[in-house]
Amino acid sequence: VPMYVSRGAVGPIVLDDGRLGMVVHELHPSVIDKLIAITDVVVPGGKGDRLVHVWRHDGTEVHRATETTSRVEGPEGTVRLRSGLTGRELPKRLVGSWAVDVETQDAQLVGRVSFVVAE
Repeated sequence: VPMYVSRGAVGPIVLDDGRLGMVVHELHPSVIDKLIAITDVVVPGGKGDRLVHVWRHDGTEVHRATETTSRVEGPEGTVRLRSGLTGRELPKRLVGSWAVDVETQDAQLVGRVSFVVAE
């Protein structure tokens, strides 16, 4: 059984318990000062490959977060990754289609969380 993303979401705030305070699928650029992605990856049989979050805007990579900086405590049997874009990491033009891909270190796609920024 291959690895897969069992849960994934993007939002502007993280609660003290590690969950997102709000999950968004579409938002206006005027309300964005940071974006956070959280994904739970089921890894059958153990630890598996090293995983990364790859943030894409209209198909172009804008940020890559390594597992060493984004792996956080999650449900048993999963690898939880959390990464974000803030301040200077956010592109000037935010409108468009966005995706946060979960990839292995050899660029194999495990899963994707998508959202839209619209005027």
